Amino acid sequence: MHDLLFVSGSLQGMRTKSSVLLLKEQVEKQAPPFQTAFLDLAEVRPEFYDGRPFEEYQKHTQDAIDQIMAASVLVFASPVYQGSIPGSLKNLFDLLPRHALTGKGAVMLSIIGSNRYYLSPGYHLRPVLEELQATVLHPWLAVEEKLLDVMGHTRDADLLVRMQQYATRIIAFSAPFLPEKP
Repeated sequence: MHDLLFVSGSLQGMRTKSSVLLLKEQVEKQAPPFQTAFLDLAEVRPEFYDGRPFEEYQKHTQDAIDQIMAASVLVFASPVYQGSIPGSLKNLFDLLPRHALTGKGAVMLSIIGSNRYYLSPGYHLRPVLEELQATVLHPWLAVEEKLLDVMGHTRDADLLVRMQQYATRIIAFSAPFLPEKP
């Protein structure tokens, strides 16, 4: 079981993956006792949801769902494609049982092409998380693509400060969802 699971919801490119790993690093620096893990949909490539019983999906798909179900807080990083979340991330949500995120915290990190897409996660990602019964941290963090190179690296000092501040908010937000440690 992980305290926080960081999920990269993109199948292509490095910006989403690098951004969520940077955020994970900031959380780990500020809260070292947290148990964190990383799930990259580009590596897992869960099968397409087609209504089969969960047990009939391949092991890699079942393992991805098990990781999500075992985490106390989930950080979903998602690019904004055509004003919405990518199909790969929506497919992952479709694989989850109804109310799968009950009693869990959910955090949104969006990689956006321009600032006019800032509200997109609130219209497309947040309702899905709430339908799955997650408690969602608001506001979310949006990162404009222009602040990242093609490999997902940044030298933007403001972005790094915003990541540090968001990590602090994630830590405070996570406390009620974490199991008590002996």
